[in-house]
Amino acid sequence: MNNPTPYLGVPDPAPAPRSSSRPGFFTASLRRWWPLLLVGLLGGGLAGSGVAGGITDTHSASALILLNPLDGNPFYPSTRGEQLVNLASESQVLRSNDVAKAVIAAAAPGASQNDLLNAVTVTNPTNTQLLQVHYTDPSTDVAVKRAQAFADAYLTYRRNRAAASVANQVKGIQAEVTKYDQELTALTAQLVKARPGTAQAGMLNVQVQSVGSRISQLNAQISNISSTSLDAGHVVTPAQADKDSLVGPKQIILAAGLTLGLLLAAGLIFLLSGTRARVRSGRELQAMGLPAWAVLRRQPDPSDLRLPVESSLDEAALALRGQLLAALRRRAGHTVLLVPASRAAAAPATAVPLARSLAAANIRTILVDTTGTLRTPDGTSAPGFADLLQGRAGLAEILEPVAPGLQVVAAGASLRQAPGMLDSPRTAALLEELSGRCDVLLIASRPVQSPGVRSLAAASGAAMLEVVRGGTRRREAQDSLRAFQEASAEVLGAVIVKVNRWAGWPTAKPARAVRTAGKPAAAATVKEPAKASTALSGSERA
Repeated sequence: MNNPTPYLGVPDPAPAPRSSSRPGFFTASLRRWWPLLLVGLLGGGLAGSGVAGGITDTHSASALILLNPLDGNPFYPSTRGEQLVNLASESQVLRSNDVAKAVIAAAAPGASQNDLLNAVTVTNPTNTQLLQVHYTDPSTDVAVKRAQAFADAYLTYRRNRAAASVANQVKGIQAEVTKYDQELTALTAQLVKARPGTAQAGMLNVQVQSVGSRISQLNAQISNISSTSLDAGHVVTPAQADKDSLVGPKQIILAAGLTLGLLLAAGLIFLLSGTRARVRSGRELQAMGLPAWAVLRRQPDPSDLRLPVESSLDEAALALRGQLLAALRRRAGHTVLLVPASRAAAAPATAVPLARSLAAANIRTILVDTTGTLRTPDGTSAPGFADLLQGRAGLAEILEPVAPGLQVVAAGASLRQAPGMLDSPRTAALLEELSGRCDVLLIASRPVQSPGVRSLAAASGAAMLEVVRGGTRRREAQDSLRAFQEASAEVLGAVIVKVNRWAGWPTAKPARAVRTAGKPAAAATVKEPAKASTALSGSERA
């Protein structure tokens, strides 16, 4: 059956097969559904803008404070220079309720204490005695004013704490001085009454001197403590507005909305690119390893061979003819099985247009119908391929010429009733014999899941898959490819059939015989639709 044909020339090396992949489907779906990405971006942007619109713009101001160690505060004089961890406590003190109350009294009358504390933050640069106060507010002026108020109120609070600590220490020592004064008074009175030179007078004299020395020491301590510095520190850099960042909360929320919308759209496209998705472009076929050849528009009745040959010679059919011949030149055989990928399809819609276009190029073509759906001028009562398989008819009887260079072999009544007879061992031999009578042998077949189709695929050795745009599922196309591989049949390419979604799948009515002068005339011509679509263009591939 694989004898070469002079018209087709010398076979060229076959191209390496391509493997199908989910990323390829996803890429093809992205090219087709890119408007969905724009919708996702627009929706995410609108949602982000809506959320960002509810956020008030804020501005910040900062003031820098240099601290001095003070008694009564976490950062006290006895702390060594390396023990600056106490400044973390000072940072918390700055954000205390006492400081906030002082800020309200000085610069924010009527403000909420919690609002003030939520708006202020404090940082301590590493290994420094500095505190940096940050305040945020919708108003820049308010932010500056309150940042300075927090710095001033905090220094005043530290100074007051130190002053209170000093006063408490002085008070405590002063109480001891008072107690010792009373004791000294009592001892002095006893010394006056004692007889000079006695042991009692000597002991009382020693006690008087000891208590007097203790009082002098306590007074020295009071003097020393009273001279303690109460310098809490000072504002190194007065409060000033910070430079606004280019990326604020609104910009972040808007970017998050855009990203989320894009991810949701991409996820939806990923789901659409699954095996249950329907084939809609040539790129999806190429992702399966199938060359996408042409895009044909399905005619009202693609199975009616009684229509004129010229009616289907459109650009798409001519392109499909050229692509098929180019693929056959790489092979030794010239028998092609035409198989629809959709399980619900009864027959390939491209069989008749392709056969007509081949015959119009003076290529001897035989079209074998194994579906029982093609209508020929002689009707369905003529012997067909089933009669040939059963030995009830010969090749000359089943070959029916319908146009110059085009002959058709009908299915036969028995094949329509029992398609399983295609598994007969004679099928391959009969197809071999038919191929010897033509340049190209086309076999119109049912889907690969139908009985006998795999035997036809094995006998043909080459197949062309037909997918309906928006109607064939990717899983159906992949199952067909797998079945052809199991039958050792090469899939040359695929053709996309476009269907008018509003008109559905119309079927032309059979032509009525016209009688003139008592003689039956030729079947009336059924008017074909307008020109079909062109060959697979860049936009269709996308």
